[in-house]
Amino acid sequence: MIRAFELFVAIRNKSSFTSNFQFQSDADEAGIDINTDMEKPVKIDGGWKWKTKVGTLYEEYGKMRFEPFKESVTGTKEWAKYNYNIQTGCEHDCAYCYAKAMAVRFSRVKADGWDDVTISLKAVSKKWKKRDGTIMFPTTHDITQANINHCLIVLDNILRAGNNVLIVSKPDPNCIRLLCDAFEMCKKQILFRFTIGSVDNQTLKFYEPDAPSFGERLAALAHAHTRGFKTSVSIEPMLDFQPYQIVKIVDEYVTDSIWLGLMNNARTRLKLNECSDQVIEMADKLRLMWSYRGVKNLYEILKDNPKIRWKDSIKKLLGLDTPQEAGLDI
Repeated sequence: MIRAFELFVAIRNKSSFTSNFQFQSDADEAGIDINTDMEKPVKIDGGWKWKTKVGTLYEEYGKMRFEPFKESVTGTKEWAKYNYNIQTGCEHDCAYCYAKAMAVRFSRVKADGWDDVTISLKAVSKKWKKRDGTIMFPTTHDITQANINHCLIVLDNILRAGNNVLIVSKPDPNCIRLLCDAFEMCKKQILFRFTIGSVDNQTLKFYEPDAPSFGERLAALAHAHTRGFKTSVSIEPMLDFQPYQIVKIVDEYVTDSIWLGLMNNARTRLKLNECSDQVIEMADKLRLMWSYRGVKNLYEILKDNPKIRWKDSIKKLLGLDTPQEAGLDI
């Protein structure tokens, strides 16, 4: 935690909280996502405090102190020790997006402006050293035809330093072909994880209006698998009542794992993202379906499949063991 304290002091001294990419870069260096891991400063007697995912930083009467929290291994930390992003916003503009909701909550963007993407060239050109754990890229946006060239540069820099990378996206098959071509010699360092929340294109369009179709995502998965890359699938959030169909279809193309998870904090995020009443109503139905009984039935059906993994939302609901260390991917 000393390193975290030093990082936050450095960030506080180097840049204003309101959001320049210098701040983003410093935070990324320690695997901290400013969209979700740090809140805006709050005025207190004698100074300010910043609440973060790892603790609270205080600046009081000219002195700095840091009070760490007990580490919570949830969200992206289940999958990777570090995370990295190169842009604010995302072209896919998914209704339930946690990064958008947090950005809107802290007035970094307006809800109707999330798909107006800003790429940080500084983040793209960052030079990397070898890290002691997996780097997840990206976490707050997808890899799209609009940013693929920038993503290729970033991944090349990360992989050249000898790092292992978890590449996560709602995959565009053209982008995945480019990634496979570019990093043919780095297969041992790469694990693809493709988000597929439903086999029904109408459902996907409803929640993820500008993201690839089911057929496109399946084609991307099959291509990466055929090319000999390690592959996995994330069914988080489950967007309908038939995740079994996804598991059945993708299983043959998955070499690693298939993750299932719930739509977390659905009402809060959907409202922050200014979704329609229809979207909120459908999400409410999902929440009712995936109550304890529904999730327990899902667990009993799929628990014997060795590729199945459960996200923190399901582990918590069912009382399953949770990892005590970030990045174990279990």
